[in-house]
Amino acid sequence: AYLQLDKKFFNRLNVSAGIRYERNEIEGESEAKPVGRFGVNYQPLDYTYVRASFGQAYRFPTIAEKFVRTDLGTVDVGLPISIGVFPNPELTSETGWSAELGVKQGLKISDWQGFIDVAGFVTNYSNMMEFTFGVNDVLLPVLANLGFPLSQTLINFPGDGSLAGFQSINIGDTQILGIDISLAGQGDLFGFPTSMLVGFTHIEPKFKNFDQVTKELSSVDENILKYRFKNTAKCDIETQIKKVSVGGSFRYFSFMEAIDQAFNIFLPGVEEFRAEHDGGTVIVDGRVMYNFTKKTNVALIVKNILNSEYSLRPALIDAPRNFTLKVSHQIN
Repeated sequence: AYLQLDKKFFNRLNVSAGIRYERNEIEGESEAKPVGRFGVNYQPLDYTYVRASFGQAYRFPTIAEKFVRTDLGTVDVGLPISIGVFPNPELTSETGWSAELGVKQGLKISDWQGFIDVAGFVTNYSNMMEFTFGVNDVLLPVLANLGFPLSQTLINFPGDGSLAGFQSINIGDTQILGIDISLAGQGDLFGFPTSMLVGFTHIEPKFKNFDQVTKELSSVDENILKYRFKNTAKCDIETQIKKVSVGGSFRYFSFMEAIDQAFNIFLPGVEEFRAEHDGGTVIVDGRVMYNFTKKTNVALIVKNILNSEYSLRPALIDAPRNFTLKVSHQIN
């Protein structure tokens, strides 16, 4: 009986592991690190799966981050200021690790089959690299006199009269905690072939050491990593009625709380737009397709049905409502 139980246990257990050795060399600088991963998946019941994983991460700075200079143009905030992207020869590699614990459960409703998946995860970075904005020592007091809330700079400017710009720097140690829930499946639902994908993710992205300099370069006082959405959700459903397929998708992004303060200072309208759109963003798309044959169909696709005015990246407005008519024919 013990041997039989032991065999059944191992038949439901899957274990994987791996390790690689990565070496980087650039301009006389060399570095090498081992990177490992480990995962386990166990099936306690016929349609239930439990998994856990751990993996390391390692990223060496790119050639562009270390050595490439790019001019972005000039902005006027009472005086003309040249903006650029600057190299950082002193940039060091970032390392990290992530772990996940999840459960997947099979579902069946009439002839519709699918699964629900719930997972919690944590990611840690040491010496995390991130493009950060700064101004040189000459420009700092000038901007202060103009009323702009910049009093520190983290980036190292080349000695060529550059005034302001972005540079990839090591911002310190960070941690991201999160949970992800998803539901997916397909089959007959209420008599119609239906496929569905629903997902929700919540994260808490933070600096481990949120110092005064980091705070001043961000647009908020809260300890949160820049350019992150704490909550995102998505839903895509499609059903077929004879030769007609009807589908729609829904996407939600919570407000991006923290960005570089420079966007508010140097780009007119960004701060006002973010103040007016400080709630979540909802995007709804739809599609209808008629299948003439198995190989030929025509589809009408409507993006941003609600014609929402939104921006998922600072200073870049996303597309308004638009229509696409697509005809497809498969040739053997």
